[in-house]
Amino acid sequence: MIGKRFHAAVLLILDGIGDHPNPTLGNRTPLQVARTPAMDDLARRGRNGLARPGGGAGAPNTAAGTLSVLGYDPDRYPIGRGSMEARGAGLTMAPGDVAFRCNWASVSDDWRIVDCRAGRIDTGREELLEAIRTLRPDPDVAVDLALCTGHRLALVLRGPGLSDRVLGSDPRQVGSQEMRLTPRPISPQDPAARRTAQVIDRFERMAAERLRGHPVNEWRRRRGLPPANALLSRGAGTNRPLPQVSACGKPLSGLEIGADRTVAGLCLLAGMRVLSDASMTGTIDTDLDAKFALALKYSHDFDLIVLHIKGCDISAHDRRAVQKAQFIERIDVALGCFLDRAGEALRIGIASDHGTSSITGDHLAGPVPVLAAGPGIPADGVTAFDEVSATRGDLGMSEMTGFMATLFACDPVPATAGAAAL
Repeated sequence: MIGKRFHAAVLLILDGIGDHPNPTLGNRTPLQVARTPAMDDLARRGRNGLARPGGGAGAPNTAAGTLSVLGYDPDRYPIGRGSMEARGAGLTMAPGDVAFRCNWASVSDDWRIVDCRAGRIDTGREELLEAIRTLRPDPDVAVDLALCTGHRLALVLRGPGLSDRVLGSDPRQVGSQEMRLTPRPISPQDPAARRTAQVIDRFERMAAERLRGHPVNEWRRRRGLPPANALLSRGAGTNRPLPQVSACGKPLSGLEIGADRTVAGLCLLAGMRVLSDASMTGTIDTDLDAKFALALKYSHDFDLIVLHIKGCDISAHDRRAVQKAQFIERIDVALGCFLDRAGEALRIGIASDHGTSSITGDHLAGPVPVLAAGPGIPADGVTAFDEVSATRGDLGMSEMTGFMATLFACDPVPATAGAAAL
């Protein structure tokens, strides 16, 4: 294991935790409003700061943001989210296969998107999947499918001459009334990408025909629910390798606990084990106590235990600031119980793959608060865990790719102090 001072590091990835001040919360963020005695105590006992996830100039997605939390430069390891989702969903990928991350969606007859998540569909998905599983958009290309969290599924194309240099059909807009995009190659001069775009487009059109009158969708219509009558694709990726997760130049044994298939797939690629069960939903009704119980159970068996918690991001995407604050409070209660049982021999890190605005429902491009506490990590005088308090921490403003070094106490003196508030 790691060493005599502590036997493991538990890293909480609170998906979408950062936010902007919200008028419905008195111009404070959900994290500022929430009562978080456990997180605040960790802030008092450890080091705090703001970190920029994702590696790029824009707002990161979960894949790029989580890569950076685990210490990988997303620009150096451009692993498409589709391949992570497929791996996390249990699909295998051979060299040359191309995976997409897809949504069940509701569209009109002219392909206008009515609901890009089909009402966050959570029932009848197995029957819908079986209805399209046997479709063959090309005689030389097989299609493999698997359900993921909620409205998501993974799709793998298997066959010769395919490419992941393709943009899918999802316009990536949370709101409705956007038009479905026709999948297209990033470069029109790339014949493999052109062919792949044609195959995925043909499959989506065939799937829409099969889904239109499906009994599950008729049932949903009768109850005023949006039908899952289409697939929207994005995040094309192939089978690219990823070095084992490490810190201080040493590989780590790792365990990831959570429901999100993208994060699970990434952690599998990073050489970690993954645990989940039906109680871990990836939404706000997830069983937080079950996640922390598994972390405690395996805290002597791994160097790094990653707890991924998705609900803050879900609430913010749905523009429910109060719900986000309430879910943060639920996390804090479960964290407090875990800390009481775990004792003093664990290091605890809190980070995020990105912030998510509960005003716009979009991911944020700015930094997020981080903290590291536990044996061997000195306190820096910060007394609360939130976006503003973090600006006073001695970690200053940093890149998220360095957070693993902070958690394992092998980092240099931070290059930037006095971080600006979100």
